[in-house]
Amino acid sequence: MSPESVVLGQIGPALDIWSLGCIVIEMHTSKSAWHVLECTPRLDMVHLLASTKMTPPIPCAVTEIGRDFLRKCLARDPRERWTARMLLNHPYVSEV
Repeated sequence: MSPESVVLGQIGPALDIWSLGCIVIEMHTSKSAWHVLECTPRLDMVHLLASTKMTPPIPCAVTEIGRDFLRKCLARDPRERWTARMLLNHPYVSEV
């Protein structure tokens, strides 16, 4: 769930990009993007998304280009999150 979907109920392309960032983290770790909070009750996780600036932690093993890609996907403000078209032109995509 993206911050805007939790706080405002907004669903749209920016939510899909947030989800992409979470999936890329899962591909790198074989764990949930929020695995560090798996023991946290779901309601508390929703509260964290709604009231903090937390984003899923980016694994240390990810290259700097990959980290930049993930930061573009996981920008908390959906207006700052890159679009799919923008991400297709990111060096991380051509690196993969």
